[in-house]
Amino acid sequence: MTYYQETDSKMIFSFPHEPSYPVPIEPIIET
Repeated sequence: MTYYQETDSKMIFSFPHEPSYPVPIEPIIET
């Protein structure tokens, strides 16, 4: 699973065989 930071409170998760969709995030994502 790969993710792309869209906003400070949302991220888009991409699945190999599924469309990307925005999901709310609360924890801090380490880069």
